[in-house]
Amino acid sequence: ELDYGTAVLEVEEADLSEEDIAEFTDAAGDYEVATYLDISLYQVTYKGTADATDAWKDQLQNLGKEVTITLQLEEGVDGNEIVIVHQKHDGTYEIIPTVYDPVAHTITFKTSSFSNYAIASRTVESPDTGVFVADGASAKATTGLAAAFVFTALAFVVVSKRSLR
Repeated sequence: ELDYGTAVLEVEEADLSEEDIAEFTDAAGDYEVATYLDISLYQVTYKGTADATDAWKDQLQNLGKEVTITLQLEEGVDGNEIVIVHQKHDGTYEIIPTVYDPVAHTITFKTSSFSNYAIASRTVESPDTGVFVADGASAKATTGLAAAFVFTALAFVVVSKRSLR
């Protein structure tokens, strides 16, 4: 748990083996994987010197409560249902639903674990309403979205002191 210091979230491209990529692809099922991410959370305590890099840094793999993560995508997505495929620390995988904002080009999801992730998508349409359904949540999607899933290393962690205790 994060009980002191500052939380720092780092999002980088994951360096995966061919075996890991194949396992992500299998876990994604009928979703198409677009990119692989290493999402790490650190508890940082600054030592109080003039050097801002002078700090203790401890990696956190799990939290007791979920946090909300929003990732900025550079382009639109290929599909209107976007999920996160999470490689858990025990070697299993889970699909995490997201909320996609096509105007801001962001996806938002909740997690309490920090490791390797993949962004994946597919196209789903409800013929009755024209509303696109993603894992039980309704969201309207625009047409003509770009087919690239290029991401920037911009991430926001929404954490309140109360949720960390």
